[in-house]
Amino acid sequence: MENATGQGAKSARKVVFHRVAENLYRLENTGGYYALVKRGDKQFRRSLKTKDRKLAERRLDEYRAQVGNLTISEDGSPAPLSCAALNFSPLNRKRISNSLTHTGGGTKSAGISVPIAHKTS
Repeated sequence: MENATGQGAKSARKVVFHRVAENLYRLENTGGYYALVKRGDKQFRRSLKTKDRKLAERRLDEYRAQVGNLTISEDGSPAPLSCAALNFSPLNRKRISNSLTHTGGGTKSAGISVPIAHKTS
């Protein structure tokens, strides 16, 4: 199907980013800001959901801190979920455990059965 200009209705849009500052990019057609951060040979990109530069810079600082807290293995891949689970404090484990629906010998969350060891004193 062609529009009045003779081009197809679903023409490919060209995505153009302009570097504004270190790790901060602006999308040309929308004016929105994006973060581009590298850590451990991995590249992390995220929309900062703003068109205001000062706000984008503050959100970029927060995002850098989040990416900086990631544990990266020697081969450059993120740490497995089992390692991340060990970082939960006992209070967080209890809160997370209580938020799941208990059924039988395990819990169900999003259709995944997870066994829970119950302590008896």
